[in-house]
Amino acid sequence: MFFMLKTTSIEELNRLSQAFTIQMNAIGIKTFSEGQSLVRAKSGLASIFNELIPGVKPSSGLRVIPNKTSHLRYLLPLHESKLMDKGIRFHDANSSEIFFNPFSNDIKNRNMLVTGLSGGGKSVFVNKLVHHLIGDHPTVILDKGGSFKKVTEYHGGSYLKSGFNPFQFKDPIYLREIILSIVDEDSFNKLERGRLLKVIKDNVDQCQSFHDLVTILKDHFKDIDLYFEEIKDYFTDDEMNFQSILYVDIEDYPKGIVTPLIIFILEYFKRIPVNEKILVFDECWSFLKDHTSFIDECFRAFRKTGAFPIAISQSLRDFSHLNSDLASSITNNSYFKIFFPQELEVTNDIASFDIANINTLEFKKGVFSECYLKTSDNRYRKTIRNYLSPIELQLFHTEAGADLKFNQFLNQFKDYFESHQEAVNAYVRLIHDEVNNSFYFSNQHQNYGEHFVHAR
Repeated sequence: MFFMLKTTSIEELNRLSQAFTIQMNAIGIKTFSEGQSLVRAKSGLASIFNELIPGVKPSSGLRVIPNKTSHLRYLLPLHESKLMDKGIRFHDANSSEIFFNPFSNDIKNRNMLVTGLSGGGKSVFVNKLVHHLIGDHPTVILDKGGSFKKVTEYHGGSYLKSGFNPFQFKDPIYLREIILSIVDEDSFNKLERGRLLKVIKDNVDQCQSFHDLVTILKDHFKDIDLYFEEIKDYFTDDEMNFQSILYVDIEDYPKGIVTPLIIFILEYFKRIPVNEKILVFDECWSFLKDHTSFIDECFRAFRKTGAFPIAISQSLRDFSHLNSDLASSITNNSYFKIFFPQELEVTNDIASFDIANINTLEFKKGVFSECYLKTSDNRYRKTIRNYLSPIELQLFHTEAGADLKFNQFLNQFKDYFESHQEAVNAYVRLIHDEVNNSFYFSNQHQNYGEHFVHAR
């Protein structure tokens, strides 16, 4: 609480300040005088002027507490809050407009780690990033449970839900990782792993398919082919072209095939012939606890090439509980760290200042969620408030049963539209613009009144 005392002279100001201090002390309130020393009964307006400047350490002994630069946010009318010059539109904690662009030219490491408890807004935040960037950057989404399915369908993405060809990429290190993800870990110590890699290197050029490779490996590792018996139907010989948007939900596959599938997708992403690309990696870490070296190599490669991988987890502890090396690999390679509400402790990377900001994050269901952005070099430390447009709200929400009316609308009217995206836009306009005629839709959801289509 601040009190500003005004009068016509220094003498009167000293007397008034003395009386005010006595009155506050009488009711149990301790005061700190900014402009003078009441104890020494002399004016401090000139002698400690420099010490009133925020950030200057007191030296004269007349000041009781330092005037930190953080005090400025209470004293100065800062009309502009800034994160980046342009990019995806968000807001700060005071609802002022700010922008975020992970592909800004001055950012060399774009790796991002997003953590927070379930229901806090992680998938909504990442959905928003993807929604606004996906048109200009090839995107691969490794989903768990369908959080990103609607945004993929909206943008016309490809859905990988059958099988894959692990022999599409013939890098020996990658192929060894695929095989190790299927066999018993205890059967391959460090020596056996080296021997496995050598056999792959010596024979990969002779093989026409993954089945051929496994057949050769059988001659060197007894009965190794039996490990593949249960999942062999998920392996194909068809090579997949690079897609502008590739979506995979690991819950579409049996548990035994998930780890080799993830390794295949990571290799696929690395080989997309574009540097600025997006990878969404949604809470799949439990399947990779035995593949730390491969994951570390992947994220280092992403960092060097300018890709934008987004790793999602419920907390930083998730990684350390699985594998401390995996935790170090992901956190150390991530420049952007996005925190949603969670329990944290002070570490080398997270200061008490950061935790204090994380603990004040707000959430209003159906209105906004907040997260805290911190970069590894502390260049950015900012609370971000995420408001959603009607179309974003429709695409990003994951509440069970909330899409019943939407699905009924699509079943009845989808044939009237040229694309799934147009149908979604029409539905959103219908429920948010209070259109009386349910058959009357605007053709562009942001350019009202320009073009219209009648569906009858």
